[in-house]
Amino acid sequence: MVIACGAPAARAPNAQRPVDERRASEVMVRTFKGAHIDPDTNRAVTVLGGRSVHLEVAAAQRKFGVAFLTREQQAALADVLPKRAPDSDALIVVPGDEEGVHVLVLFERDYMHDDLSGDDHTTTNIAAELKLERDVRDFLRKAIEDQWP
Repeated sequence: MVIACGAPAARAPNAQRPVDERRASEVMVRTFKGAHIDPDTNRAVTVLGGRSVHLEVAAAQRKFGVAFLTREQQAALADVLPKRAPDSDALIVVPGDEEGVHVLVLFERDYMHDDLSGDDHTTTNIAAELKLERDVRDFLRKAIEDQWP
């Protein structure tokens, strides 16, 4: 009888998926409220290039907000969005056609998680949501500091 010990078989990586758009909107609303800015949902603005962008959350009575783009929406707006290195975490803020409009553009692919059962997580849903909250909070801090309308 021969018994051999060897390394365990390689496992496929856990499937990644983005934070759900509805949940992302909830995190953004909470972050706006935490910054003492009244949130407004489901607003559309026109950005440079004449393209309409849906804002998940915007500042009520103000001219700035956040667009959370799915892969399909990103592809549709590719010609008007600034290019960003694939491995970059830099935030992209685009101006609107109207004076004073600022739109934080977030890509769903930047907020991925693999919350499967077990201990082999690479990124949890909590970590993805905290990153989303941080990015929105940084944008709001800039809006406040620069006194955006």
